[in-house]
Amino acid sequence: MILHFATKKLEKLCTNSRQMQAGVGMEVAKTLMRRIQELTVVTEMEDLRAGPGRWEELGQGSGQRD
Repeated sequence: MILHFATKKLEKLCTNSRQMQAGVGMEVAKTLMRRIQELTVVTEMEDLRAGPGRWEELGQGSGQRD
């Protein structure tokens, strides 16, 4: 799945592990890195729902970009 970030700042935070750890802390960074990895390897939302964790599809107007 191709990921799109709302801002360049958010993209940098989510793609740079050093900045991620500094910005959100070690434990949250580990979880965030795992989630981002899961998102990049799937092709559709159903793949996420079949695996572990809780995933929800964003609805219109909730920050999801087309």
